[in-house]
Amino acid sequence: MTTSTSPESGFTERTATPPLTHGADVAAVVADVEARLKSIAKMDEVRFHLSGAEALVAAARLARVNTGRPLLAAFGNGSHGWADGVSGMGVALGEERYACDVLTLREMSAATLKVVHMRREEISAVLVNPLHGLLGAEHKGGPVALRRWLHELRATCERAAVPLIFDECGTGFRLARGGAQEYFGVRADVVCYGK
Repeated sequence: MTTSTSPESGFTERTATPPLTHGADVAAVVADVEARLKSIAKMDEVRFHLSGAEALVAAARLARVNTGRPLLAAFGNGSHGWADGVSGMGVALGEERYACDVLTLREMSAATLKVVHMRREEISAVLVNPLHGLLGAEHKGGPVALRRWLHELRATCERAAVPLIFDECGTGFRLARGGAQEYFGVRADVVCYGK
């Protein structure tokens, strides 16, 4: 660990590894960060992207290719970036996928769980921002109700053999060291971090 103090501000900065300098071994730094993310997120693989939107598109494509199913289920309160294939907002010039490729559902709803089960042969993955359930007008019960609902969503996805993707591009590790997975006690199949 290195420590440096700025004489102008009086702030002390502590870093776990020395800052990169010209000629630094970038591969070693990337390998170190990859190992840390695997440990923190409890995932077998880590991929780096240039933005959260790009990571979410990659996750959606991964789900669609591996399941052979066209639909991505997402939620009305969620914003998962600007890219086609993850947004149910409509079609813009140059988009390759249509808004009808995204099934927009209501968070914290028993009807949603039924839809996921009933349309399991079409749904490639369920994409959820774990905190957006607290933002909707239908929200009742606070974090306890959200935790219960996320557990129900996880169980429904498992029974339906539909992968669960957590969009933590905005929340990251703010809730807990292991992110929303640790905070809510729910394990996603894929987690996207960003910012």
